[in-house]
Amino acid sequence: MLYHDDETVVRLNREPGPTMSNYTNQPATPIGGAGTPQPPTISDAIPIGGAGAPTPPTTAPAQPIGGLAAQAPIITTHPQSKSIVEGQATTLNIVAQGTPPLAYQWYFNDVATVDDATLGGSQTNSIYFNPIQSGRTGRYKCTVTNGSGTATSFDAILTVTASAGVPPNIAMQPQSKTVSVGNSASFSCLANGSSPFTYKWYRNDVEIVGANASNFVINNVQPADAADYHCIITNPYGSATSNKAKLTTTTAGGSGSPIYLGNGGIPLLTVYTQNQLKTLAQGPPQINPVLRSTILGTYEISAPPSGQNEYRVMAFPAVEVAANGSIKFESSGATLPMQQITDTTVDGIVYNVFRTTARSVGDFTLIGGTAINVSN
Repeated sequence: MLYHDDETVVRLNREPGPTMSNYTNQPATPIGGAGTPQPPTISDAIPIGGAGAPTPPTTAPAQPIGGLAAQAPIITTHPQSKSIVEGQATTLNIVAQGTPPLAYQWYFNDVATVDDATLGGSQTNSIYFNPIQSGRTGRYKCTVTNGSGTATSFDAILTVTASAGVPPNIAMQPQSKTVSVGNSASFSCLANGSSPFTYKWYRNDVEIVGANASNFVINNVQPADAADYHCIITNPYGSATSNKAKLTTTTAGGSGSPIYLGNGGIPLLTVYTQNQLKTLAQGPPQINPVLRSTILGTYEISAPPSGQNEYRVMAFPAVEVAANGSIKFESSGATLPMQQITDTTVDGIVYNVFRTTARSVGDFTLIGGTAINVSN
């Protein structure tokens, strides 16, 4: 309350306020309630997951990944007995379990098998035969081995029966042909009959290594490739031999047909048929020309054996004669007496035919303006 007299106002302003001596020193009261605070207690730690003192780890043998011990082989599928026709393909199989690696070995009548041309897979879980042969009839089993042991399959009886197949017979014969040097030559041979077929090609009756298909190709033909070629086709029931196909080589730019050389014999003919000319070229005695100069086209033609004075007959593709302009026959530097007689057509090619006018003795040469192919 305020008083308006001056004395009262002064008195109020001068009254002293409270001092530090007016307060007592008491302990603080804990937040949340009365009572004296207590110091913390100390106790043993409790292991995570539950009470009780911890125990040391136990020691035990290590377990394989997955918890499985090494396992000896167990055969879950055994090979099955079967009957197969000779010449066909077949397999025997097993399925095994066990700790890898697993090693396999097949046995035929208790003897370990070995891979060969018609048997494979002797050391796998699947043995195969292609083609099967009559001698393969018998008992088959397989052993499976790892580091923990060996398991042996049951026996499987494989019976090979005789085939009622058809032996091969040639359906397409290889054809004779003439090929320029440097080009390719191809021969084909096909057969009817029961498959499978195998093929072998021969050159002058000698087997050609690696020529085992129905088609035989000679790339970059050379004069030495001139020969007879044939094929033998075989299946499990027999074999067949083709006709012989003659390969003749010519120089590049020639007519593609050979020059025939031969022994004219007696009597001396003025006209030769196609077969007669071929006989002179291919039949004995064979005259083998020797190229003396590819630039001059000079060839040496051997004389007949001693005591066999015979006429010589030579035939050249007319187109080659025309291309060369002229053909000159010489013997020991002198012109050899020759006479051109009636042309002969051989395999569709026209040939100019020449003959000696007297029985020849000694060697003589054929000379032209450019090289002319001379072939047997």
